[in-house]
Amino acid sequence: MKSRGLLVLICAILVSISNASDTFTSLSSIKQLFYKEGLTVKTIEEMLNSQQLESNPFMKSLHESLRENQQLKDEDLEVHLHHPTSTFLLIKGWYLARKNLQSLIDVNALETKIGLALPDLDDYTGSATAIIRIQKTHRISTDHMRIGLVNGKQGRPIDDENDMVVMATQAMALRCPGLALKWLDGIKKKSLSVVKLKIEIMEKIHEKLGCSGDAEEIERCVKQRDFEWLSDDRPTTIKYQELCRGDMIVEESKKSLLYCRYAKGRDIPLPIYKEEVHNVDPHVAIFYDVISDAEADHIIRHAFPGMFRGLVGNSTLRQSSDQRISKVGWLFDNVDTLIKKLSARIGDVTGLNTVYTPVRSPVEAMQVVNYGIGGQYEPHLDFYEDPEMLKNVNPSLQDTGDRISTFLFYLSRVHLGGATVFPKLNVRVPPVKNGAAFWYNARPNGEHDKRTLHAGCPVVLGEKWVANKWIRERGQEFYRPCPLDKEAIDG
Repeated sequence: MKSRGLLVLICAILVSISNASDTFTSLSSIKQLFYKEGLTVKTIEEMLNSQQLESNPFMKSLHESLRENQQLKDEDLEVHLHHPTSTFLLIKGWYLARKNLQSLIDVNALETKIGLALPDLDDYTGSATAIIRIQKTHRISTDHMRIGLVNGKQGRPIDDENDMVVMATQAMALRCPGLALKWLDGIKKKSLSVVKLKIEIMEKIHEKLGCSGDAEEIERCVKQRDFEWLSDDRPTTIKYQELCRGDMIVEESKKSLLYCRYAKGRDIPLPIYKEEVHNVDPHVAIFYDVISDAEADHIIRHAFPGMFRGLVGNSTLRQSSDQRISKVGWLFDNVDTLIKKLSARIGDVTGLNTVYTPVRSPVEAMQVVNYGIGGQYEPHLDFYEDPEMLKNVNPSLQDTGDRISTFLFYLSRVHLGGATVFPKLNVRVPPVKNGAAFWYNARPNGEHDKRTLHAGCPVVLGEKWVANKWIRERGQEFYRPCPLDKEAIDG
């Protein structure tokens, strides 16, 4: 047993180090930077001393850059580590430290010693992109974000002009010229490169606003307009962002069909589950209090060591993308008693077959996800749109059909953001801790239901952990039988 535990520890360290540019994709990885700060600084000093570099000025600048982090230890850490501007600056500080260390010591050896990958350039720019994504989705003004004020919560200010240039550059990459210009407005000393960037931004904005004339006239015209939220987003993306903010109007005819109920389970003694239906056809609901704090913590604790960057794509070609900012891990029912118990509970709640089997399983392993700064998953479908993709699934899922439904546990408390939204249905499910969202991806007759296009909104304040089970077609013959009426709905 000891050798097995050692092997798991070694694998966890290797996974952590191999994902060197993905720190920003998981808030738990970001927290490790803070909690291992003392060990990291001590190890750096030891490595510098071993090379007779003890007089090197690097350590002094490192301590100065980390002074603000040390001051946070006397405050509410969770508030700061769950705040976007504070986490951005934490990542930036260690990115600069890593960059400066590369000419002094073997950084790879340092990361092996501390069991942690330090942030690199991708982390720095990725976290800047996350700030812009949070702004554009939740309409948080640049003036507030610059001083670290988000929804009344105070974080560290972003007052370095180099950071502002990076923010403007990433805003342009996200097709948000209005935000880009607002970030540049905070820069007092404008270099030639900043002036060129501003000209590029102004050209983009004046095209949209119809301003004309020379440079001064165009700038004056732009400044007289409300330009901050100008973007080139598609209608589906705009709808997704509106739902994330809660800017939605539900028709009265639809409201009259929605309901809450006490749903009966199948176990003995007979459990009762609190269900709130958000959409009738297709069925979308949230169940409250279906997992305890201890069970949620158990999932997080067991999944974290093996987590890696979440990928997008099909079963043969998967890659990292800004479409999905998170880290994922997998927990199989047959290696943990509690996970097996929770899988059975999902079946009790939904009335479906969720007993995992090594061959032709009616349910997939539990996917555990932790979102990073501005973590999100843009609109997507859970089922496989190309039937050929089903040939390349895990051996245990061969010949099990497609994903007919999704069950999603919310394991942590998110203070702002992180909702699950369905743009085509005008539905928003809030991420209530210890609750679970549930929906069908297929109609009762087995046809794919593209109306279930959904997304995970960017996390603004707090930390988002979820765990989901995808339930397959095979094995549901007696639990969700095909109806005689082809147009039948669930319920």
